Amino acid sequence: MRKAQVKIMLSATPTQCASLDAAAARFGKSRSDFILDAACEQAATVLADQVHFELSDDAYQQFVTLLDTPPAQNTRLDWLLRRKPLWEA
Repeated sequence: MRKAQVKIMLSATPTQCASLDAAAARFGKSRSDFILDAACEQAATVLADQVHFELSDDAYQQFVTLLDTPPAQNTRLDWLLRRKPLWEA
């Protein structure tokens, strides 16, 4: 089953178009595919970097409890931290 598609119209200067076309060609993509991939990647980054979020009272309490809980012992990390760094060898 094919998903519905929505058209997105953009305006760009000839210089911007030339730059987009050159970059798209490097990846063997069309201008549209290149722009859409880049825009989706940027959208994912923006959403992942979101610093404001809302929680219910219960979810907030669970969040605070997790923050206040000391980390579990990690023997591999302890071992790694005891080793001399490679740049000091």
